[in-house]
Amino acid sequence: MNAIGSVNGLIAINEQLSGASIEAFAQLALSADNGVLERIAGSPHTTVETLIRLASHPSAEVRMAVAENEGLPLSTLIVLANDESADVRYRVAESPNIAICVLEMLVEDSNPYIGWRALTTLRRIRSAQSKELRCAA
Repeated sequence: MNAIGSVNGLIAINEQLSGASIEAFAQLALSADNGVLERIAGSPHTTVETLIRLASHPSAEVRMAVAENEGLPLSTLIVLANDESADVRYRVAESPNIAICVLEMLVEDSNPYIGWRALTTLRRIRSAQSKELRCAA
């Protein structure tokens, strides 16, 4: 497929995803095209079952897209936080929408970049929580 065909395909997929039913998402998730799977993984309409399946996809890019989805269960976040790919673990570590316990686990990652990113994200979350508490008082 040429570049124009790829762009047109992604536009069509984006239009399909914006109004897709749960069944349509599940059907699209069977696609072998990583671009489609990344879009599905990032959608708030994707079912937990589909996200769990995509979290073990062979493509690190698909797993990184899964890591950014706010609907991910804690057990799947923990799996991604232990992923063999440093890029996937880094993506988890930079997400402000994950459980503090996962970030605390990633602070201890063997890769210092991941540990630093997790620590930075933790500080940002705690700072935001502190500001919310001060505003509520």
